[in-house]
Amino acid sequence: MDTVNKALASLTGNEIALSLAVVLLVAIARSSAKRNDGPPLVPYLVPWVGSAVTMGKDPDAFFTMAKEKFGAMFAVKSIGQKLTYVTDPALISAVYRDPKSFEFTPIRLDISQKIFALSHGVCNDGWMTGDYFSMHHRALSPSGIQPLLASYTTHAISCISEALSALPPSTSAGSSPSCKTSLAPLIVPPAFYSAAHTFFGASFPAKDVYGDFRTFDGSFHLMLAGAPKWLVSAPHDAYARILDKVERFLDGPHEDVCQLMHDTEIGARAQGWGKRDIAAAFASDLWALEANAIWAVYWVIALCLQQSHGLEPLVKELQEARAAWSAANPSSPFPSDLLDPSAAVTITSFIATSSLPLLTSSIYEALRYATSSFSIRRVTRDLVFPTNPEAFGLERSYSFTEGERIVCATRAVHQDKGIHDDAEEFKFDRYAGCKMNEGKMGRSQFLPFGGGVSMCEGRHFALGEIKTYLTILLLSATFEVDSGSSARPVLLKERIGVGIMPPKGDLDVIVRRREN
Repeated sequence: MDTVNKALASLTGNEIALSLAVVLLVAIARSSAKRNDGPPLVPYLVPWVGSAVTMGKDPDAFFTMAKEKFGAMFAVKSIGQKLTYVTDPALISAVYRDPKSFEFTPIRLDISQKIFALSHGVCNDGWMTGDYFSMHHRALSPSGIQPLLASYTTHAISCISEALSALPPSTSAGSSPSCKTSLAPLIVPPAFYSAAHTFFGASFPAKDVYGDFRTFDGSFHLMLAGAPKWLVSAPHDAYARILDKVERFLDGPHEDVCQLMHDTEIGARAQGWGKRDIAAAFASDLWALEANAIWAVYWVIALCLQQSHGLEPLVKELQEARAAWSAANPSSPFPSDLLDPSAAVTITSFIATSSLPLLTSSIYEALRYATSSFSIRRVTRDLVFPTNPEAFGLERSYSFTEGERIVCATRAVHQDKGIHDDAEEFKFDRYAGCKMNEGKMGRSQFLPFGGGVSMCEGRHFALGEIKTYLTILLLSATFEVDSGSSARPVLLKERIGVGIMPPKGDLDVIVRRREN
């Protein structure tokens, strides 16, 4: 030790600086060597912030650039986190097919705790990861959603009727006076109320919750990305108010909640959950129910209206299917007034048994066009992925350590021009004639609901919900673009990674009650 001290004392200031520089360079070299085992990192200038600003400004351009420069797998540093993004459909499928190496449950529990305010104890008890999750899978399976869709039809008729009630009645001459309105306020709140009452019952304070929900949901992507609390204090406060309102709702009569929510409450109480945790469970289901499907309805109408064909092909298909239904069911023909509550049974059966290829295609195309979802997986062990890089067109494999996170960036697939012709355009008939059940149109090329064992469990209800709402609305009212307005909605691309992007701006339309 004396020898070392004497040696250090003999060094000049320049020699010490040079020695420190050598040590630093060695450390950087070692660090770089370690990083070279993993996917290439997209360069950035500002520490901690990383690529957040660039990625948030134009995500499509960012991912296109990164994929062209670094290949189908690359790492991105953003808001203090480094994540690996996978943008190739075959690689994404490889991640989905290996849940033992890439798991979702810890991610789901982390979101439940940090964003939806479920307590640590609840998120880590066996009942939530066992019975609670399984309960949702069963209730939202294709065979389990029929009672929900029947209830939804009833509520959608009521809410759409209320929304259209401001329109003046038809004149004696048979013409229908028009009403000018923005599209989103006409479509979105009634769709929100319809779904909320379907799951939580008629006494649920849907209208009272709506404003706070919009505030919370509007910054959900920032909260999910780990934005500092001072930046997202307003949505956190809005969510706290939602919990307060749900707690008060739970204190009152709510016997008409759907079976899933009834079983959730009964099971949670049996496990000793507190009222706040039960309210948080209800609120998390509310977000899953309301954050995305509504906007698919909006985009089908808004995007079709901006094209030369408008909504006419969809309306024609619905009217022809309606006539065919009445001819095949003379004892129970299609009702003349779809907004009559008695029409609910017929409409539910009609939608369940009619193929409606153009309407279905327009829904899937809206999902492809407007969805930005990040399917996040946690690496469960140290591993090399993929083990056969040449099969995916990669030059090499990459090393990952336990706890790292891999993000399946499905929008990069949906916007890939090598997969989808004119990928940047909305083509309502793109999927007409395709077999869409369980993704047979191209399981790895159409991924709005994610994939693997954690594919969105609510997808079956969501698709039925969207089709039901559009059917009732399009057969009850006519829409045309207000030629006196130049306003046009565009995708709010800043909201990335959490589902269908809402509009920035809106479309002014002229609405008339349809003469049936």
